[in-house]
Amino acid sequence: MSIELNDYRLVFSHNGKSFIYDTSTSLIKQVSSAGKEDPNAEGQFGPGFMTTHEFSRRIRIDGCMKVAEKKCAPINGFVLDFTSNDIQTLITKMKEQIKYADDLLDGTLLSQPIPATIIPYYLDDVHFPVAEQEVDNAMRLLSYVVVINSRIERV
Repeated sequence: MSIELNDYRLVFSHNGKSFIYDTSTSLIKQVSSAGKEDPNAEGQFGPGFMTTHEFSRRIRIDGCMKVAEKKCAPINGFVLDFTSNDIQTLITKMKEQIKYADDLLDGTLLSQPIPATIIPYYLDDVHFPVAEQEVDNAMRLLSYVVVINSRIERV
């Protein structure tokens, strides 16, 4: 896992599990994977990804979505956009985003997963100081997280 903050950009990246359809659509629908059948599913510890909306409500994702054993659909510049305060606009964007995830299932498949998932947040003058403070907090708490979650191998 990597966390990088510079030039008004906060970037999370990891070489962990690829998204699957369920985790992709959970991000779009803004729901947690907690309580789902797979105890190793991403998001099992609650709304972690949702808390990152403190940095930005428009998020880009690059990586891949596993669609079958040794088959991965590339995710290139997929944008989750929760910037509107209008419910109808949000619903329309959510439908478009779910269609993107659906289209990945029928698109070009790779035989090897893309090695990294990269999630950049583009920050403004208001959110950059918040991100700076939270990255500092994360670094202070990181050793505890690594001890508690044995699946994290390296940061």
